[in-house]
Amino acid sequence: MKKTIYIVEDNPYMREVLVMLIEEEEDLEVCGIAETATEALRTLCDLDPDLVIADLSMPGMTGIEFIERLCVLKPRLRVTILSAHTETVYAEQALVAGAKGYILKGDPMAIMEGIRLVLDGETYVSRSMRTPALRKHSLPQAEGRS
Repeated sequence: MKKTIYIVEDNPYMREVLVMLIEEEEDLEVCGIAETATEALRTLCDLDPDLVIADLSMPGMTGIEFIERLCVLKPRLRVTILSAHTETVYAEQALVAGAKGYILKGDPMAIMEGIRLVLDGETYVSRSMRTPALRKHSLPQAEGRS
């Protein structure tokens, strides 16, 4: 049975890249796509994906606000942020809000690694962002990974 992933991304190119990366995997499939967090909150009520990948910077509602609202609606749903923001403060905010991952855009291997680890129940933060401040939120699991 395939794991399902819902994508919330306002950039059409990035949406296309994510769909391509995910659909290349035999055991993964995209079950929905939204351009905004507001649109995603409306459509996710009727879906039960295994993972939601959301952009941090979106029009109307930030990824952090989206996570906070989604965690109220679907507390067991795994959510990860995909962002170009390399400042650790954003990753920390995402983890505090309920995200299970913070993945930096631009590295397809890291994107898939993060997706896989979050689907397996671990917390994932892109390697270059694993600072002592983030470790307190994110995880003994990811600390040991090189």
